[in-house]
Amino acid sequence: MRRLRVFTLVILILILALWGIIRLLGPQEAEVVVYWASVDGQWLVPVSMTLPDADPQTLVAVLMAGPEESELMATFPPGTAAPAVRLEDGLAYVDFKADLLKTSLGGSTGELLAVYSLVNTLTQLPQVAAVQILVEGEVVDSLFGHVDVSSPLVADPSLVLGYEVENDEPY
Repeated sequence: MRRLRVFTLVILILILALWGIIRLLGPQEAEVVVYWASVDGQWLVPVSMTLPDADPQTLVAVLMAGPEESELMATFPPGTAAPAVRLEDGLAYVDFKADLLKTSLGGSTGELLAVYSLVNTLTQLPQVAAVQILVEGEVVDSLFGHVDVSSPLVADPSLVLGYEVENDEPY
């Protein structure tokens, strides 16, 4: 009888230890920021949220789905398929389908906000230093002729509503 109790106790301890390891190694909820456009279409607005998995593909899917808040606007047209994302040496390659080029992002400001909503959202991740936008696997000069996307892009905080320059030095 004593052996059965000891055996049961050992099994219980092993189950609890395994459960703890799985929780530590499994997907962790993460606090992230997704950038959508202000309702006037002039700024990026940061929206904090908790996601069960903060990998680049998930962030891009959330961005493409658009905001739930009515005071914000999506930066990509409704129905835009979430592009494929691949990471390589700190560079996120974001590969859109050619269908994106058949839509409009709302002129130069709309294109600027779309591109940097993607770049600012992805580069918050420690594994993403820059973003290269592709269309059908190829580097393009621009999506709609306004923003140069021919080389990797880094975050631009100056497009974020409420951004203030912290450097007091004269130009």
